[in-house]
Amino acid sequence: MRYLSEHKGFTALEVLLVVALFAILASIVIPPFAEFRTSKMIETISGEVVSLLAEARADTISSKNDSQYGVHFESSRAVFFKGSVFTEPDSDNFEIAIDPVVEISDIVLASGGSDVVFEKITGATSEPGMITISVVSDPSQSSTVTIAATGIVSTD
Repeated sequence: MRYLSEHKGFTALEVLLVVALFAILASIVIPPFAEFRTSKMIETISGEVVSLLAEARADTISSKNDSQYGVHFESSRAVFFKGSVFTEPDSDNFEIAIDPVVEISDIVLASGGSDVVFEKITGATSEPGMITISVVSDPSQSSTVTIAATGIVSTD
């Protein structure tokens, strides 16, 4: 018994086993959380884009400041703007910056442009189409925002 009381602590083998066990557990647990994070990020950005389009449509229908409103799209941002044409810089513009992990990967609008502008009174748009938001490293993880000719916006 005297031998046990003089030598306290862990052996290198015990420490190595514990470290290996944590590494195995981490490799099992972390990937699903990373995928969950990116799917939530896509969902969040899609929701923000839908909200931005809905706000532009609502402000146009209500003739706020007697003007039309629209949203301009680029791969790394969406910009709410006042007027029938996007101009930059403008103090009325409001930008949503998109996290570098995701991007607006596809902008398919009727005119081939990147601006959606709503018509006064009706809220319709001459730029119906789709905006696809996807993970940069895995484009198969994506969400599509659809803009109807009536101006109604939906997401998948």
